[in-house]
Amino acid sequence: MLKKTTMTVAAAIVAAGSASAQAANDDCANAIGLTIGTPTAFDTTTAIDEGLLPFSCAGGGGPDIWYSITAANTNDLVFSLCGSSYDTALEIFDGSCNALNLIQCNDDSCGLQSSVTASGIVAGSTYYARIAGFAGGTGFGQIDVTEQTPPPPPPPGGPNCAESIFQANNGGAAGGAVYFDVTLTAPISVDYLLANTSSTTTVGLQVYTCATTYAGNENDPTAWTLVAEDDGTGIGLGQNGQTVIPFVTPFSLPAGATGIALVGDNFTTGAQMDHDYTNGNGTNQNFVSADGVITLDLGTATNAPFTGNVFTPRVWNGRICSSGPVAPGVNYCSANINSTGVGAAMSASGTNNVAANDLVLEASALPNNSFGFFLTSQTQGSVSNPGGSQGDLCLGGAIGRYVGTGQIQNAGSTGEIALAIDNTQVPQPTGLVAVSAGETWSFQAWYRDAIGGSATSNFTDGYEITFN
Repeated sequence: MLKKTTMTVAAAIVAAGSASAQAANDDCANAIGLTIGTPTAFDTTTAIDEGLLPFSCAGGGGPDIWYSITAANTNDLVFSLCGSSYDTALEIFDGSCNALNLIQCNDDSCGLQSSVTASGIVAGSTYYARIAGFAGGTGFGQIDVTEQTPPPPPPPGGPNCAESIFQANNGGAAGGAVYFDVTLTAPISVDYLLANTSSTTTVGLQVYTCATTYAGNENDPTAWTLVAEDDGTGIGLGQNGQTVIPFVTPFSLPAGATGIALVGDNFTTGAQMDHDYTNGNGTNQNFVSADGVITLDLGTATNAPFTGNVFTPRVWNGRICSSGPVAPGVNYCSANINSTGVGAAMSASGTNNVAANDLVLEASALPNNSFGFFLTSQTQGSVSNPGGSQGDLCLGGAIGRYVGTGQIQNAGSTGEIALAIDNTQVPQPTGLVAVSAGETWSFQAWYRDAIGGSATSNFTDGYEITFN
């Protein structure tokens, strides 16, 4: 992006040293105190350029003003000038005004405005923010300081967890993939993973499964099915940290061997992460949970998912645990983003046992107070934006709609709908039918949405259940 390199008229005047226009906080000694979470308006058009400290990342100094804040604890501090009226520059210091120590400098972070995150914060210490502009530019804006809440510690491991190692000596590109096999003596449900990543920001992760083994399928995208993605709350702890990555909805793994691909990219939120892993040496590639249910056989990696050079052997650094009752089905296809900023997701509770007849369909992350209903078919499909919808229909063939009395629901303030279904009365275009053991049915939810003030509709992802 081309930047303006000429000073504004106001900058030229104050650069000439007009004492009458000098800002109150024009030097470090007169820095104005800031409060966490309270934006403070500023104006550098009345500032002067003392010419004492050249800006380290903004093409020179210029008229500047100063703010300070005293840290109450050790959480990272985020200093933001985003939304200001001009091309800002920002430096953060610790120490004292007589002996400043530069921590961070930023010119362009949010467009032409500046934002930095200061780490290694010491409780009780004072930090100084110096605000100026690119090439001496001046203008108006606001500075906002927020605390980054540290991520929670990883849950303690237990007998139902298989953990590899967290001693990386290698790593892949952001958005890359690691592959391994999970062999189970009984089905499990998984609602989070621990992983090793160099990232220290919001992480992105998607989980894919292969019905056989990862080995030989790393470059075959048709062999893999997306079953889960992170919920956007995971914060990377840096290399060899045990980063907790929760999922939007749990995913299930059947008894026997299943290939796993962990892709460091969430295509819904746009967040990415790299995988830090360990080179395999023949003795560090197999791990078993204490209860004997979960066995990990590791593994390989690629710098891009399902394509490119396969690096082998590579040992994924992580932990996988059984998190409770197995979900009655598995997710498939992907939901498009709705007005909440995420894709709505299907899940279910109860069982896939026909005789028990206790299945409950669930849809979450819908817009609040939107109306929706469930669809079902024994055939899966892929139709983009049917009838002008913002979503994709993942069903095909004969599609039934749960639109009977009480079946069309409002998502309310939680953005969720749920429906207990009757296995003996499944809607189809020709009437109600009964589910039989051995049949596979797929489900999806349709719901109302609004984009840019215009009414539209959308779909969740799909949910496949094989009944027994």
